[in-house]
Amino acid sequence: MLFGIDKVTKYHLEAALYSTGFVWVMNKRAYAAMSTLQQNVIDAHCNREWAEKIAAPWADFEHMGIAKLKTEPGHEVNALTNTQLDQWKSCGRSGGANVVCCGEQGGKQSRRSPDRP
Repeated sequence: MLFGIDKVTKYHLEAALYSTGFVWVMNKRAYAAMSTLQQNVIDAHCNREWAEKIAAPWADFEHMGIAKLKTEPGHEVNALTNTQLDQWKSCGRSGGANVVCCGEQGGKQSRRSPDRP
């Protein structure tokens, strides 16, 4: 498991509630100093196809991890309902400002989804 998440929690969501940016940042002067051949190589690899080639193995690893967790004793993998997913997305759109107040239980704010007891 990536980052040992299976050792610190037994509850997991089966939902892609994250974003990972794959960015190659380069100084304009460094790019301009490259030969035309070098610039062509950079240009040929700065596209959606190559972004998917880089991201796909990460996504596959994530899916394999969820499948493994489903078979591990002591772990609970929960799928979100459409309503719950909409609530999580709403929290994310707020820039994190509403993460704590997405759910409320017994007068206390909860980081759990509002529909989960």
